[in-house]
Amino acid sequence: MKQATTTTFKPFREGLFFILLFTLPAIGLSQQLKMTDFVIFGGGGTCPTCAVQMGPSTVVNGGSVGSYKFVTSTGTINLTGNIYSGGTVQLAGSNTVSGKITAGNSQGLSLLTNVLTVGSTAKLGGNIDALASVSVTSGTVSGKVTHPSGSNYSGPAPAGGNVVGTPTIPTMPSMPAITNFPAFGVANITNTQTIVPGPYKDVILGSNSTLTLSGPGVYIFKSLTTNGPNSQIVFDFKNTATGNFFIYVYSDVILNKNSSSLKNGGSATRIYSETHGTGSTNTSDNTAAWYSSNGSSGSGNVSIWYGSVWAPYGGIRLGSPTGPTSTVTGALWSGVKVNILGGVFANYAPFPVCTNPPSAKAGPDKQLDCTTTSLQLDGTASTPGLQYSWTAINGGAIDANGTTLTPTVSKKGTYILTVTDPSGSCVASDTALVTFNPCIFPFYPPLQTGKTNEPIGSELSSLYTNFGQVLDSAKTIFILNGNTVMIEVIARQGQKQNLWDVLKTAPYGLTDTIPNGTNSLILTGKYPILNLKKLDSLPTLIDYVRPLFPAVYNGGIATTQGDKAMRTDFLRNGYNLNGDSIKVGVLSDSYNTLAGDPAATDVANGDLPGAGNPVNTNPVQVLAEYPFGVAGDEGRAMLEIIHDIAPKAETFLLSRGPSGAF
Repeated sequence: MKQATTTTFKPFREGLFFILLFTLPAIGLSQQLKMTDFVIFGGGGTCPTCAVQMGPSTVVNGGSVGSYKFVTSTGTINLTGNIYSGGTVQLAGSNTVSGKITAGNSQGLSLLTNVLTVGSTAKLGGNIDALASVSVTSGTVSGKVTHPSGSNYSGPAPAGGNVVGTPTIPTMPSMPAITNFPAFGVANITNTQTIVPGPYKDVILGSNSTLTLSGPGVYIFKSLTTNGPNSQIVFDFKNTATGNFFIYVYSDVILNKNSSSLKNGGSATRIYSETHGTGSTNTSDNTAAWYSSNGSSGSGNVSIWYGSVWAPYGGIRLGSPTGPTSTVTGALWSGVKVNILGGVFANYAPFPVCTNPPSAKAGPDKQLDCTTTSLQLDGTASTPGLQYSWTAINGGAIDANGTTLTPTVSKKGTYILTVTDPSGSCVASDTALVTFNPCIFPFYPPLQTGKTNEPIGSELSSLYTNFGQVLDSAKTIFILNGNTVMIEVIARQGQKQNLWDVLKTAPYGLTDTIPNGTNSLILTGKYPILNLKKLDSLPTLIDYVRPLFPAVYNGGIATTQGDKAMRTDFLRNGYNLNGDSIKVGVLSDSYNTLAGDPAATDVANGDLPGAGNPVNTNPVQVLAEYPFGVAGDEGRAMLEIIHDIAPKAETFLLSRGPSGAF
């Protein structure tokens, strides 16, 4: 049934559209308008109720005011520019418009319907072109009025004549491109602060607080709210001749009694703000994504904003029917509506909106691990000749080439690529994520059954099961030599000799044994990997078996066995810990009393921190040295161990005084 209905009405709709084309009056198309022609523009072509509304005492200096649908005023206004409406225009009394006025009748209203209505004592300085009837109650019309045949004009005699003919209706502008914002950050801003370009979370600026944006660049916020009086946003251009401010806000912008100012050069044409809010968090107007109230009375600040504002998903609301004035120097563009309540001065200074934005791709996400301690990101851009900059957040660190497409990084975090065209008006961003694999994994395939309770344990069971696949050239867990592995076999109490007699026979093959002392139950030696499972058959002789774990070398020429014994090597390598920001003090006999300045030698060898040590250049701080000549320098030996375990720790030594006191 649904298919039959569609087939029946489709020809009818096409026929109706064909008839409408030939019943509309002729249109004389003039120039293609650009968004940068407008100081105020409200409503995209697909928004049926979108408009620009201007309240009493609105003053617009330069530029045009426009909408795809509707432009209206509710009180006395003064415009030095033009009004372009794709639909209709309705102005109150005592309005002054120095430029042209056009009404395109996009709603398809009857020719006898007034698509332009102006109240009494009007002062209209330019030509009027309307695609239906025009009514001006009284005043002066200094240009000509052009309207199509079948429509009417009523009002004061136009100085340029009442022309029944083809009105010249310009083509309305395309809305600005919607920016794909980089991710916002985690830091909130609640009081006076100076910030550099980068990602932040919520700005909730209190009264008498100032937020200074230090230098051109991209600033990303989750939301932006000021709670005046006397809250202020400062744009510090730092005396730069180029570079723009880009303010990206994910949610609503609510500026209560807020002022802004320019510092160290610059102009409003170098500031661009974009909000993706809808007004959902705005308790004053849940349709306004950008809201600015008038300033304070008395000693409070006036409301001021610099730069162009683009709100694709919500309205823009400024001013107040009463109270002090507001000033905007820049432009206001909304995909929904612009509502000027009154007392607003709008000065035309548009940002040069990008018409052909570049593409930016930060490249694939990448991973650091215990062996890959730095890597190169692989960004790309659409065209050559662009400017590139990377920003690291969430712990990231850029080591080199931060202004190229391929920076070198060494920390996990979020990396934002910003691509800017040479003019500075076109910007694109993308994000790459760098993670860190802590490398807490075995150097052997885990057993499918998980942990085993057999005497040879999980490590040696896996080595036997996956013989030929386990490679541990770094000797992290196993000491392998061809078909053999070094092991330690722990005998049951009273069975050491019996176990020894069995293991040295050919069916088992323990060789190259290492003595552990007569009182030890441990038998250490080289053992054939293929014979490992045979050890599970000796439960009355063997308590358990383990690999002979290799010692770990950390730095310098001295090896710290205590690092392995405490398993701090796993913590350091697995969780990327190094003792940074930790202070460790040693109480001992002496530090550097032996002949030949051995401490300097240890620093040169990398066994102690200090100048020339590639890991930690901060030397040991000797708070008090041994005061009685030469001692054993035990304190220096302890500090070498500490340096192996926590190589970036800040270290101190306090030697003992008289009678062994510290």
